[in-house]
Amino acid sequence: MVVKIKNTDYWVTQGLYSKNKKNINKELHDQAAEYGLRITTPDLRGTFTLKNRDKYLTRHFYKVKVIDGTLKSPDNIEEIMWLPIDKAMERITFPHINVILGQIMKHPETVWSGTVERYKKNGQLKSKVIKDFTQLNNH
Repeated sequence: MVVKIKNTDYWVTQGLYSKNKKNINKELHDQAAEYGLRITTPDLRGTFTLKNRDKYLTRHFYKVKVIDGTLKSPDNIEEIMWLPIDKAMERITFPHINVILGQIMKHPETVWSGTVERYKKNGQLKSKVIKDFTQLNNH
């Protein structure tokens, strides 16, 4: 599932931005409910550091399956598309998301870590791995 953020040209994977880190499982289920969906228990697939100039952010990627529901669009989302992963990656605006998704999809049973730098060059969004991806589990 990829979503287009309202009033932008940005297509991204669904994201949860929260300062409450106490119960990520509940927050992810609540977010799915905002989309009208009920999901399986989130399965961590990676913890990544994103570098943007001199700022570092942590992003976690989870795998879930939709159990049921009727898809609806939250207020901040203009459009939603269900696409095969290769088509979704073509649609996603930000290269760093595709770098991370590519790693996860090559080895879907492994939990990954790494650092990806996000930047612009000649007005184009770019990304590069600056700390190699490493396994966080033994699968």
